[in-house]
Amino acid sequence: MNKKVALSILSATVVASMASSAFAAPKSGVYLGGDVDRYYELRDLFNLTDAGKTKFAADMGVTSFDKLIYVDFDGKGASLREIMNGEFSKVKRDLKKSDFEGVYTKANLDGTNGATYDPRNDAIDAPTGDLKVESVTAINATQVKVVFGVKVDSNDAIDKTNYSINGANPTGVELAEDGRTVTLTFASKSNVEVTDGVVVVEPVVTEADATKSTAKHTSVLTYEDTVKPEIVSATGKTNGAVATSVTVVASEPIQSSLAKINGTYYGIDFKGTATATINGLQLDATKPHTIELVNLTDKSENITVSTSKAITITVDANAPTAALSASSDKAILLTFDKAMDANSVIAAFPTNIGVKDEALADVQHGVVTKVEDKNDTQFLIPISQALYTNKDSRTLTVVIPNTIKDKLGNAVAPTTKTVVLSKDVTKPASTGYKVVKNAQGNVTSLEVNFSEGLAAGTPVKPTIVNENGVDVTDTLLGGVTPAAVQAGDKKVTLNFANPAKVAGKFHISFPAAFVTDQAETPNTSAVFNQTVDFGAGSASFDLAEAPKAAGNVITVKFGRAVKGGAVANSATDAANYTLAGKPLPADTIIRLNQAQDTATITLPVGSIEKTDQAAVFTVANVKAISGEVVTNYTGTVEVKDNVQPELQTAQLNADGSINLTFSETLAVDPDADDLVVTVNNLPLDKDLYNVNKISVGSDAGKYLLTVTGATYGNGTPEQADDVLYIDVNKNGAYDAATDILTSVPASVGSTVNLNNSSISSVKVGTQATPDTAKDAENNMLKGNTTKTVK
Repeated sequence: MNKKVALSILSATVVASMASSAFAAPKSGVYLGGDVDRYYELRDLFNLTDAGKTKFAADMGVTSFDKLIYVDFDGKGASLREIMNGEFSKVKRDLKKSDFEGVYTKANLDGTNGATYDPRNDAIDAPTGDLKVESVTAINATQVKVVFGVKVDSNDAIDKTNYSINGANPTGVELAEDGRTVTLTFASKSNVEVTDGVVVVEPVVTEADATKSTAKHTSVLTYEDTVKPEIVSATGKTNGAVATSVTVVASEPIQSSLAKINGTYYGIDFKGTATATINGLQLDATKPHTIELVNLTDKSENITVSTSKAITITVDANAPTAALSASSDKAILLTFDKAMDANSVIAAFPTNIGVKDEALADVQHGVVTKVEDKNDTQFLIPISQALYTNKDSRTLTVVIPNTIKDKLGNAVAPTTKTVVLSKDVTKPASTGYKVVKNAQGNVTSLEVNFSEGLAAGTPVKPTIVNENGVDVTDTLLGGVTPAAVQAGDKKVTLNFANPAKVAGKFHISFPAAFVTDQAETPNTSAVFNQTVDFGAGSASFDLAEAPKAAGNVITVKFGRAVKGGAVANSATDAANYTLAGKPLPADTIIRLNQAQDTATITLPVGSIEKTDQAAVFTVANVKAISGEVVTNYTGTVEVKDNVQPELQTAQLNADGSINLTFSETLAVDPDADDLVVTVNNLPLDKDLYNVNKISVGSDAGKYLLTVTGATYGNGTPEQADDVLYIDVNKNGAYDAATDILTSVPASVGSTVNLNNSSISSVKVGTQATPDTAKDAENNMLKGNTTKTVK
């Protein structure tokens, strides 16, 4: 859509808004961002002078649709892009601070600048995070990093079935301390080193609200690991004078390596991870030691022939300390401040020994167990005797002997600690569900999550009813069977006999006592219901023909009328397309034709960094008005570089000249007209400096900028007092008020050494609209870029 049509739509929107007269916050008007940063009040638009109208049209002409924000008299609004994709009354919303770029200058009726205004002060705060996957990035041959927009539930986040690449699930999942970042480890490099691999991240429950989940994420991944592995760290610990082991951490999972410590070979096995421990050493903690890894090979068979690292040995003679807390009403959690010798902890609490009641009588308990994935710092003491016969709360004492030791052999100081256990009277409650599908997209099971650990057992079958009220418990996907629950599980899996694709909503009724918790007096769940949405039907259609591109405009022909505007499964939703393995750029404009069967995708200027004759293009999730969903399409289109080259660096040389570099190779070199040179805050005329491409030496390909000076003195270069000055006003004579006098001797020639102490500042930039320098795709040099040289 061209600017005239956009103006027509905007004009109609303004007229429609005039009926409203409520106080507006932010102020009503048209806000033009980008390089314009001006706003026009709504009422002023009808009273602009000819000069004002000309200025408004010019401002519109250089503002992208996403950078134009329209605000009506009620303070609600939308971007011009949103308005063009649907009726304003349907797309207008409360505007967020992030919708605006900053401070805008009010346009007067004649187009001149008026007062400034910051609409962000009157807009609402943006949400703290989006319920989506922000990014998926391969970090090496077998590992991928997934970043969510919000913190996610720690249990659901590490469910391997939530992630897949080309249908393959990871073998390991680790959630980082930030609660948002997940590292996936796959069995083979073939799972991660893919071309146009389809990445799927299923909805994951959020940490803040178990009833909410992130949106399902699908993207395309192309990756090849070419980075050689390195040593990140080599550490040893001891509680004395000699370290007997060293832990080596590499930059990525390792396939094989040889190891030398102080020149002597030792066996090392990373076991496919990034960490290995070498035992059987005798390293003096007071002396330096070096480890060398030879033929360090990662999972992609990138080989580092030799890499070394100094070994850091830490002496830790501190006694470990312990803390107690209630894990449940029948279990005590014992937490240490460092990694412990697990066997010494378990041996310190023989059955029924080590735990006392209020009268210091022994309390019966079971075998102490280590809590997994806590680096040997947490242990559970299960209480086996009845505690709450006549009390709802008990204070127990745990005797901690000095036979308990940490990994280095430091013994804990003998002590006793108390902990309060309270009777659990809370029923286990459902916190949500998850539909589980296999690689073919067939529904295999339904997982129902609960608020606490459950007692072992097999739940009874729930009742499933379809949207027409018909009982389909024994017919939906061949019937449902609850899987046995293991003690401590927090979910129940309902398995379907015949996995297949299924659509629609089903109501599931769970009877009372469906599950039981692990309390001393067991609490059973109450009756509850879940409405499970399996999604839309499986009916689909293919694109009428392969999408085509011309001049960075991609045309997609669907062959039937499809949805458009701000609705689900819309053809104008940029999220339903990817280009070169990435989402479409933020300023992309997508328009449907009148028949709504063809989408025109216009890529914004500055979005394509490199010409690609076969950029991978995908289409998915678009729904026809009749309800069918487009079959996922993957093909290629040709896109052309539309990113302007940019002045990247301006480096002062020892001889006082300046080396310039640009963001890409230029097909046409810059001339003095393209540049702006400022010395001591005074702009120099283009005749006072030269810029030439360097063709030989280590700086070949860069551009050399020199400033030309004139002689100040008696005109005889042989005189010692003759120096160079920069004739800023170009009148041929030195004027103290305008020119720059240096202490550079005139005898060196006419080139000014910009290192001279009389020159306090130097800046090099580009004109607003350079007209000479450009790249091979005729993208002109970007204007208004400034680099501080000195």
